[in-house]
Amino acid sequence: MKIKSSNYIGINQKIPVSVLDMGLHKFLLNGKIDRDELQKGLSESIAGKNRLQKAVMHSVNILSKPKPIIAEIQKSFSAEKYLQLEKRERNVIILSLIAFLYPMAYQLLVSITSAFKEQPLVNAKLIKQNMSSIYGNNRALELGIYALLPMFIELEIIQRHKKGIYEKNPSYTIIDPVIKEIYLYVDIYLSESKTVKKDEIENRPWLFYNQVHLDDEFQTNLFQYQDGYLTIEK
Repeated sequence: MKIKSSNYIGINQKIPVSVLDMGLHKFLLNGKIDRDELQKGLSESIAGKNRLQKAVMHSVNILSKPKPIIAEIQKSFSAEKYLQLEKRERNVIILSLIAFLYPMAYQLLVSITSAFKEQPLVNAKLIKQNMSSIYGNNRALELGIYALLPMFIELEIIQRHKKGIYEKNPSYTIIDPVIKEIYLYVDIYLSESKTVKKDEIENRPWLFYNQVHLDDEFQTNLFQYQDGYLTIEK
C-alpha cells in the first residue's frame, strides 16, 4: 500500500490524549482554542518551559490545522454532543486529527499492521526497523516513534505487554456515521489512492484497528460515495 511520500516527522514528544480531548471539547464550547487550558493540562505531566511550550504548540496545531476534519466536527457536534460520545469514538476523532497533521502516525500504524497479523506481540526494534526503511535511521525518527506509541496506548489501539513489546487491543467498530467518514477520509487522503472500493475497505491496514462498516445509505460530506466507490479530491 503506497503512502503519500513525505519524510516529515514533526512530532518529538508525547501529547496526553486526555488534554487533546479536553481541548477539543473547549473548542466546540467556545469556538476557539483555549491555549491557557491546554497549557494547564499539559503542565501536569510535562516539565520544563521549552518542552511545555512545544507541547502547547503541537496541541494547538492538532486542534486547528486539519481544517477539513475540524470543519466537519464543528458542523456535526456541539460541545454537549461531543461529550456524549463513547470514549472510543472520541479517541478515533483524536487519532484522525493527529494522523492528518503528522502522517508519520498513520504510517506507523499501517507499517506494523502486517506484523500484528502474523504475531500477537511486536517489539520496538521491529517497529523502528520497518519505519527506518521509510524515514531513515535517525534520532528524529526514534523520538517520533516514542512520542506516538504512548499516545496509541492512551487511544486504546495498542497496549504495552512489557517494556519494548506491544500488543494490539481488540479492534473497535466505529458507530457514529460522521466519525466513520472522518476516519475513512484520513485513510484515503494519506494514501496515494483517490478512489477506494467499498468492498475493499475492511482489508485496508488503517482499518485493522478501528473498523468501519458502511451501508448503502451512507451519507458523505468529505468525499463522494457512488456506485460502491469512495472518492476524494486531493
